[in-house]
Amino acid sequence: MADIQILPATWDDVHHLALLNYHGFKEAPVTSLMFGGQSEEERLANTEHYLKKALEDPTCKFTKAVINGQIVAFAQWHYYVEPMAVEDDSPSNWGEGANGPLCDAFFGTMFKVRREQMGGKRCAVLAILVTDPNYQGRGVGSLLCNEGLRIADQEKLPAWLEASAKGRKLYQRLGFEDVVDIVTDLSKYGGEESLSLLSLAFASFGIIANTFRGDGEPLIASLAFSGIAFTASYAMIRWLGPTFMKAGLKGKDMSKAHKKEIPETMGAVCAVVYLLIIIIFIPFPFYKDIVAATSGGGNRDVVIELENVQTGRFLHRFPHSKLASYLSAILSLQSVAILGIGDDLFDIRWRHKFFIPGIASIPILIVYFVDFGVTQIVIPIPLRPYLGGLFDLGLLYYVYMAAVAIFCPNSINIMAGINGIEVSQSLVIAFLLVLNDCFYLLAPYPHPATDSHLFSLYMLLPFIGVSLALWCHNWYPSRVFVGDTYCYFAGMVFAVVGILGHFSKTLLLLFMPQIFNSLYSAPQLLPLIPCPRHRLPRFNARTGLMEASVTEWQYPPKPIVALFLNLLHRLHLLRVTTNADGQITESTNFTILNLWLVWFGPKREDRLAIELLVMQTFCGLVGLFVRHNFALWIFESDNWSVR
Repeated sequence: MADIQILPATWDDVHHLALLNYHGFKEAPVTSLMFGGQSEEERLANTEHYLKKALEDPTCKFTKAVINGQIVAFAQWHYYVEPMAVEDDSPSNWGEGANGPLCDAFFGTMFKVRREQMGGKRCAVLAILVTDPNYQGRGVGSLLCNEGLRIADQEKLPAWLEASAKGRKLYQRLGFEDVVDIVTDLSKYGGEESLSLLSLAFASFGIIANTFRGDGEPLIASLAFSGIAFTASYAMIRWLGPTFMKAGLKGKDMSKAHKKEIPETMGAVCAVVYLLIIIIFIPFPFYKDIVAATSGGGNRDVVIELENVQTGRFLHRFPHSKLASYLSAILSLQSVAILGIGDDLFDIRWRHKFFIPGIASIPILIVYFVDFGVTQIVIPIPLRPYLGGLFDLGLLYYVYMAAVAIFCPNSINIMAGINGIEVSQSLVIAFLLVLNDCFYLLAPYPHPATDSHLFSLYMLLPFIGVSLALWCHNWYPSRVFVGDTYCYFAGMVFAVVGILGHFSKTLLLLFMPQIFNSLYSAPQLLPLIPCPRHRLPRFNARTGLMEASVTEWQYPPKPIVALFLNLLHRLHLLRVTTNADGQITESTNFTILNLWLVWFGPKREDRLAIELLVMQTFCGLVGLFVRHNFALWIFESDNWSVR
């Protein structure tokens, strides 16, 4: 082996030392957890900044190991000829994209133990020892360590270092003894999180592979794909956060005392993962049909009807209508996801984007027209003497379904403004729809609506997976913003299952808070009342609570408007502030979030979100109860009881 030279490191070596540090530690799991959100360039820049600052420290000495003119290792020693300081001098700025809390916990614990053991004493501390991975195991690290110990012995200084479990044996051979075990609980910062995500992903892949032993088991496969959707979305949101911020997709959390910038438009990540998952899932609902259409399909134990076509070849009667529904749903969701991303990027005006979900719904409306085509509605019993048992809406029925597609995305988009509320309300609605689907699938007899509700589950389960992942990052205190993309995408998922699952009226029962919020917001959205740019509740930095935000009236409102506002004030549906002349100077904004604060007073942000979600859940459960128990009061039958 070539001779190893041990030399002092200089300012000219800083870039090479930073590269060594990067490649020497980048494979360590804790390094990925702490700095995985930073690019290589960012980590190198931060390391160079640290090394340059250390070189200015008179107690610090750098030595390097050189082989054939190449730096293959370096060590950073601190020689405290005077007693080492006892106060905390650990770094606090780890750079954008770093996991700050984990860095503080990991290095803070290490520095704390160092101060407890060596603070106020003369000592030598080995801060860094790193060797190029290609040169490890050749004694380079030992030579660097011994050189530092030689200087420590000259100054008669005891030596201290912190070592990983992997490096402990090396230092024990050099004469170091164990003093104390330094343990940092990484579970709350992602240490066990990565293992959990990998375990869930592998379990999901195993379940998917096992479904091929039977008849495809599409519902089981959909559950497994939901697990993959969760793990992929959770990891990608964490990984892509710094990238989004660098691209300018970031925003300030206005409901916090320290308005820190965090990544925005993370709903786009969920939308992309969801679309990929449901595309990959396409073969599973049709597995039996695909098997029957291939050679050897006749060996299956399932009896499948075949028809002879003109070519003389026997072909399986493939359920093209189901496939068309599935593909049209994907096309509509892709269209509305593009709208959401465009809105996040270019801040499209409300009047321009309002009707776009209706255009995106055209594929599912065409499929509905071709494969189902029912435009008749059942008339309630009290109205039948006047309108008959059925009433054909014709084209108006398609207008109604397009209106549902417009309403669902926009209603979620305007019921927003606090951490976690957009994702949480969507999850509540999704779980209630799954509950409604289960009513039909768990019936003791075959139900004609089974296929429709299976389709609903296939669309909803992966949606729940990606939404739960986003919720983990978006719940108070939020680490990411969802953006308009998620609101449009989530609303369109509900519109798709409601229209193609043929239960749009049941869907609207679960949207009662959103319906109320939309109607309540109408005076400002039309606009009959001045509408500020943002109507989210106002954060009171003094109390740390959310308060109802207000619209300030620069000029007194018109008499008819003032009468309307005062009426709402008397009904406790609004709060107005008047001057000495009785003229309105302020009125709270027309959103259900502000109304809730008017009714129940200022609240902490997470408390406000929880109460609204409890209300959403309660309204949804009441809606399902009314749908399946009181329908017979105004109709002769309920399709839940159809045999």
